[in-house]
Parts: sequence; structure tokens; C-alpha cells
Amino acid sequence: MEDRSHGLALGVSFLLLLIVAGIAQSDREKNKTTMVSHLPGFHGPLPFSMETGYVEVDDRNGVRLFYYFVQSETSPAEDPVLLWLTGGPGCSAFSGLAYEIGPLSFQPDSYTDGLPELVANVIFLDSPVGAGFSYSATDQGYKSCDTKAVDQTAIFLTKWYEEHPQFLLNPLFIAGDSYSGLIAPPLTFQVAKGIEMGDKPLLNLKGYIIGNPVTDRKFDSPAIVPYAHRMGLISDERYEVIYRESCGADTGMNRNIQCKNCHDAIDKCLKGINIHHILEPECSSEHNGNSDSGRMLLDYGNAELGLSDISSECREKGYSMSGIWANNRAVREALGVHKGTVPVWLRCNHGTPYTTDIRSSVEYHRSLTSRGYRSLIYSGDHDMTVPFIGTQAWIRSLGFAVVDEWRPWYATGQVAGFTTLYANNLTFATIKVETMKNTRSHGLVALAMGVSFLLPAVISQSDREENQTVQVSHLPGFHGPLPFSLETGYVQVDDSNGVRLFYYFVRSETNPAEDPVLLWLTGGPGCSAFSGLVYEIGPLSFQPDSYTGGLPELVANVIFLDSPVGAGFSYSTTHQGYKSCDTKAVDQIVIFLTKWYEEHPQFLPNPLFIAGDSYSGLIVPPLTFQIAKGIEMGDKPLLNLKGYIIGNPLTDRKFDLPAGVPYAHRMGLISDEQYEVIYRETCAADTGMNRNIQCKNCHDAIDKCLKGINIHHILEPKCSSEYNGNSDSGRTLSGYGNAELGLSDISSECREKGYSMSGIWANNRAVREALGVHMGTVPLWLSVVEYHRSVTSKGYWSLIYSGDHDMTVPFIGTQAWIRSLGFGVVDEWRPWHVNGQVAGFTTLYANNLTFATVKGGGHTAPEYMPKECLAMVDRWLSGRPL
Repeated sequence: MEDRSHGLALGVSFLLLLIVAGIAQSDREKNKTTMVSHLPGFHGPLPFSMETGYVEVDDRNGVRLFYYFVQSETSPAEDPVLLWLTGGPGCSAFSGLAYEIGPLSFQPDSYTDGLPELVANVIFLDSPVGAGFSYSATDQGYKSCDTKAVDQTAIFLTKWYEEHPQFLLNPLFIAGDSYSGLIAPPLTFQVAKGIEMGDKPLLNLKGYIIGNPVTDRKFDSPAIVPYAHRMGLISDERYEVIYRESCGADTGMNRNIQCKNCHDAIDKCLKGINIHHILEPECSSEHNGNSDSGRMLLDYGNAELGLSDISSECREKGYSMSGIWANNRAVREALGVHKGTVPVWLRCNHGTPYTTDIRSSVEYHRSLTSRGYRSLIYSGDHDMTVPFIGTQAWIRSLGFAVVDEWRPWYATGQVAGFTTLYANNLTFATIKVETMKNTRSHGLVALAMGVSFLLPAVISQSDREENQTVQVSHLPGFHGPLPFSLETGYVQVDDSNGVRLFYYFVRSETNPAEDPVLLWLTGGPGCSAFSGLVYEIGPLSFQPDSYTGGLPELVANVIFLDSPVGAGFSYSTTHQGYKSCDTKAVDQIVIFLTKWYEEHPQFLPNPLFIAGDSYSGLIVPPLTFQIAKGIEMGDKPLLNLKGYIIGNPLTDRKFDLPAGVPYAHRMGLISDEQYEVIYRETCAADTGMNRNIQCKNCHDAIDKCLKGINIHHILEPKCSSEYNGNSDSGRTLSGYGNAELGLSDISSECREKGYSMSGIWANNRAVREALGVHMGTVPLWLSVVEYHRSVTSKGYWSLIYSGDHDMTVPFIGTQAWIRSLGFGVVDEWRPWHVNGQVAGFTTLYANNLTFATVKGGGHTAPEYMPKECLAMVDRWLSGRPL
């Protein structure tokens, strides 16, 4: 759970030592309220006002709806009243209170401030009857449907306001999410009709708010497959050739056989995806319980459950805490729950008899907004249950004019989503889901980077001569000997200019004598291979606290090379030596490899793979090609080259550049109107190199719209320029020399700012001595598509992968140049898994070319998803399917 303002530290500890609930109760009678001043699990009085109670909405059957009422923390006398309905049907409003917009949250440890204060008076209502603590005195009373739920909620509001007349003047908004998309608009309409007819009390209704709303299956259902295609979950081939041709305008309700087969294949492909948040893990059935909209609550009654059992990356499993809490006797007494009415509280109760009889709420939207009521429709952009493109479709069907065009909206200086304002005060907004905030939280070895990095280094050095190696046994910032083998050194690749390339060599932690050798080149050009060592695939990482294990062992012998000259610790003794280009970099790396193997002949029999990411996409294929040519010509030493690996690779601007705008459209960063009307019509075949004026204006408008987006990972915050430095691929190394920088100054959600730690570390004298750095030492763009064709046609393997949230080199551009090779598909698009979760999607082409996406990955995918990428490379290196 995220931190919240006044978040309740409702850990399991409350089961061990329950606080006696202090209750000021006006009456214990059926319809009276309870003022809750204390709650089990929270130490001390609640720092906000919370009232609970029941309202009877069906006298004949004794149907009573339970509610939680939390007053605004700013100005309750004037702030709006918000009625919150949770989806389901059958889910308790406690979800809204503890997991969505309320001031409570479950924390395994202690209370921490987080979200802003509550700025509305919110009624969290358990509706329909059977949800949460709402109950009926008869079995007949539990039978419900959409229209009955609307009627009973309208009765609830009338009676609630009769008991709370002080809030009649406050603006009223009806709100909810998910299934409430079928309830909130009809309810708002019914309240509006009552106002027109003069019903008392007179409510000050202003509008409604709904999130990821179920609205009409003719819009919601057909959006799922196109959304999955946009997000890279199904292949272009499956979507274009199979789905469009087979299903066409099929709504999903009356499918022909061919279309059904297509849907079955797609369902199989998406089997491991969490449809409620496509980047989060899908929980196994044992944790799913009675789930809806990604929510569940396990039936634990009053049983205790250890924190170790409920702490998990699985969100659904975490919901079990509310089941323990709400079924505890002391909690029920504190909340004023009627004894014996709800034997077991379920967060989502799907056992109650309920019928869906409102099939579409579209016309309610048209009617309400035309009456002058405001509406806010929002969508989390990674929800596949009710994809935002379906919501956009029914909004467009209303025919309202656009008042304020698609643009980003911001929270705390970062793009939080995109929004459009339509006529009749209808606002649509997406919420950009920010994920993977912690950079490399599970490194193999974490450098405890406090001021301790200034400690002296202990090194075992064979020689200090120019081309000799250093065996590093200790490193400043890491306490004790390194738990893996690290060698550093220089290799001279240009005698006339004294060009020496620096490298880090880490041996495999499984079987170094037989495991492959991997040459890793970082993008740039000009970025140090230290990025690969620390932020991507290596066994080192910077952690603000202490070491934590996590990732699998390193399964290859990896050479991290600072190339071209000028990158990292590589240097030249002349100015002329620093002048470089792609072809020169390739030539010098070939020389490096030849000389390195001469010094390390024991690795000659091991399989060799050339690897890298980003700009290295222009270097790795020509380099592999040149090595292959050398092997064919009998060059010595004879290398055991097997193939190459490249991630989010620059390849050819005629494929890479035109993919940027379509990718932004797929991901919901630019509107359909901007893409279809402006970009396709205006720029069509424009490559971005020779833009006409109209096309340039179009691109300028799109650039303005995307100004606040981090193109290296579209879900992460974009850092201000003060932290960007001379950055490439989202990396920066700030030159701090030997200056100290407090940990509080460098700890931040900004990934680029975090990179400054490596600048402090690598520029420290003790570190340089430990690494054996020589004291005082420290592009041409072409197409490489034909190198891919040539190398793979010679029988060498290739793995091309893309983080699917990178907009620097979007995966759809990479797919385009792969298709241009004309290789047949051997294994069609399918998901690949790590620890039972979908980690991405993959296709195997002829000539042993494998393409894979990494779900949730950014421009340097291993940095964002290290566990998944290591598993991918491990399987591929061993010849196993991903």
C-alpha cells in the first residue's frame, strides 16, 4: 500500500494488543450513528472525524445500508459532500476508504504521512445490500439489481441528509469506480429528477465522478483486444491479420466460429496478464478469493495471520489484511456494527443474488451533462478490464465538441496523465500509472553508499603497468571482500595515439570455465560500461541502506567495456586519439577482443556473445559481423562466436523515428484526434528528416503535449534539467571529484538524480586506486539492418529485446525492421514467464532471431526489470525457449 495522510498502521499487531475502542454513541438503536474516536490498530485518537451508521432503505424487509462518513480535513462546513460507491457489485465501500481515496490505510510497519489532506466530506456506502456490513432482515431483501440499488441509494441519501441537515448547502457529487459506472449516472439522474420535482430535502447536486467505469459492453468489450495490441501484449500479425479480418465489427456478443477461434487464441496469449493492472503480477487462484476489479478479501474470521504470510508483491493477497481487521470483534464494536447481522465480512461478496438490468449508462451521461451537471470521467491507463480507449469511444459517441484539447495534467511537477475538456462540462482524464519507482531495488550486491565510500581500498594487483590487470578484492563502500571475482584493466587499441580501453570483467557465479563470455557495450555513444555493471546486468548496485540479495546468480562471464575512447575510464594520450566514429569504434573493439583473449586464453573454448543496448544497436551487429568475417578468414586467436544480444536498439532512423508518434498514440499519450486527423493526414509517410511546414507544426504540437514525459520510461517522473547533465539513455554522471555529498541529498524518486551516486563513487581517489585507474588520464549514424540479415544468415543466434515502456526506441519500430528482413515466423507471438508471471512477449523467427518485449521495461530494460532480463538472457544463452 502507498503511504497516506493519517494512514492507519493497521498491521497484524492489532490482533496481539487491541486498543479498547472509545465510542461516543448517541444510541444503539438500529438507525443511529456512531462517532468513532479510536480504532484497533491505531495508537491514540483518530486525527480526523469519522462517523459510521446504518440507514434503513426497505422497511418491509429490514434492509439497512451501512456507511462510513469522514469529514473534510480542510473546511467541512463548506467543502463538497462526495458519495462514494465501490464497484462489484457486492464490494464494500471499505475499499474506497482504505485502498483508494480515504484517510485510512494498512501499513505493515508504522504510520507515515503521504497524501494530501482529504478535501471533501466523503460518505463511503456499502451498497447494494449484502455488501460490507449492509444487511437485510429477510432473505427476500437480499435480492437486488441495478435499478433497485439506485432506488435504495436515493432513499439512503434522503434519510442521511435529514439526519445531517448542516451539509445541505454543500455541493454534492456522486462518485465511484468500475461497476459503479452503471450505477452512479442513473443515481445522479434520479437525484436530479427529484430536485426538478421539488423533493425534500433539496440537495445541492453539482455532478458526478466515475473511474474506469463499466458503461456499455458494445463500447467496453470491443476495446480490450485493440488495447492489448496497443500495449504490446498481442502481436501486430495477430491483431491485423487475424483479429481484424476475422472479427471486424464483431462486438464480442455474437461471434462467428473463426472470430471465436481468434479470441480463444488471444485469451490464451493473455492468460498470465493481470487485467486490472497489466504491469502488476497476476496472483494465483489461492489468493484470488471472491475477487472483482482486482480486489478480494479472504475469509479469515477472527483468526490471526502472521505478517510474513500476508506481505507479498501480490496486491490481492495484501487485501486479506482488511478481512482480518473487519472480522475482529473489537473492530466491529468500534464501528458500531450490529451484532449477528453479517457473520463473515467479505470485501467483495459475490454470493448475494444480484441481477444486472442496466445494460448501458451512456444516455444518462448525455442527459445529465445536457442539464448542466459537471462530470469527471477518469481511467487508469494500464487497466485492461475497462480500457480507456473504450471509455473514449462512448464519450465521443455523445457528439460533444472539444473545448480544451488533449494535454498533459500535472501533480507535484510531473505529468500525471492526459485530459480533454468537452462541451457540457464533461472532463475526461487518464491517470498515468507510475511503477517500478525504486531503481534496482534487488541488486546482487548493494554498495552501502554512505560516507563510508571514502574508506581506503584493499587491492591485489599483479602489476601497475599500462596494460596489466587488477584483481579487485575489496571496494570502498562495500564491507568485506567482494563475493564475486572482479578484474579490471586496460587494453591498448591504437599504438600511435596511446588509446587504451578500460574494462571490468566479472566471472560467472555458476561455472566460469564453461559458461559463455558476454561482451557488454553500453549506449551513448560515450556512456561508461559502469552503467551495465551497476544499473543493468552486473552484480553491483548502489543502495542507500544495506545489502539485500534478490536476483539470480550471474550465469555468464561478462566483460563490461568502456567504449568508444573517452567513455568511462578509457582514454587517449593525444587529442587526435579521441576523434572517433562508429566504424572506428568497431575496429578498436575487435582489436580489444583479440588482445584480451591473448591474455585470457582459458576462455577461448567458451561461447562468445556480443551484447549491448540503446546506441549499441548501431555497433553490436557490425562488430559481430566483423568478428564472424575474421573467423571465416582464419584470424587468430579463433573465437567461439555464437551470436549477439541487443536491447531497445537504435538500428535505422527510417524505422526508429517514425515509430515515436504511433507508439505515443498506442500508449495514450496523444489523443486519437491528434494522431488520426493531424499526423496520419499531414505527415503520413514523412520520416521526420524532411518535414513540410504543416507536418512540422503537427510535430511541434505533439512535442509540446509530450514535454513532461520521460521518454526513457514513460511511467517514471521526468527529472528537471539540473539533474540531467550530459545524459544519454536516461543516465548522467555528475563530476563531484572527491567532494562528499550527504545521502539525503542524493536519495530521490528521480532516477537520474540517483545516477549521481556513481559520479561521486567513480571520481573518488580510493575507488580509482582500487580499480587500477591510470592517474591523470581521465558520431556517424548509419543503418545496420543488413548486418542483422548477414550475421543471422550465417547461422549466428540473435536476441533483440525491447522494454515496452521506452519511447526513445519504441518496440514497434524494432518490430518493423525485423519484419523487413523477411524471415519466416517459427514460433508465433506468445507470453514468456518468470516466477509464474508474464514477463513479456516473444516471437522466434527463422535464422534463430528471437525478439522479446520486457513488460514494464524502459529504454535500458535490465535496469528497470533486472530479474526478468537475467532470466531471459540465461534461457537464451542456454538454448532454451524464453
